[in-house]
Amino acid sequence: MRKIVVLLLLLSFTSCGYRLVGTAPETQGVHLTGKKVFVEPFKNRTSEPGVEYYITNELVSSLQRTAEIEVVSKEDADYTITGKVVGYNKEVMSLDPSGDVSVYRLTITVDVLVLDSNGNEVAELPGISEYEDYRVYDEIERTKASEREATQKAAREIAQQIASLVL
Repeated sequence: MRKIVVLLLLLSFTSCGYRLVGTAPETQGVHLTGKKVFVEPFKNRTSEPGVEYYITNELVSSLQRTAEIEVVSKEDADYTITGKVVGYNKEVMSLDPSGDVSVYRLTITVDVLVLDSNGNEVAELPGISEYEDYRVYDEIERTKASEREATQKAAREIAQQIASLVL
């Protein structure tokens, strides 16, 4: 009986809700270590202006921080990483006592392509996503700043996911 109780406790602890934040596809054999890479500015297929700049800039920064890939101009590149922002969604996560939204969850999703120097597709990495929660304040500017910070954090995480998929 004691063994059964211990087993049940162990099983309940292993399923207590831990999860990986964000999603990334399985890598499809693209390894750009030691290569020269150009990051083409991402396109924005959402209604949120400017989110593509966060993704592009964070990806360039993530790749430049590694000594394994050299970020270069398009003319000098062995490969091009390009993509599009296909999702920018806000979901209510919490309400205050008066029923007003107090926390939103922002989810950003991108589709990424890796092209060789001839423009041929080497890898497709669809559906890379990340979320961040942010607070809503009485002051609109403070809420916008909170959302902007969440956007930057999610963009940074997405960029790190992309970088890890191509290294």
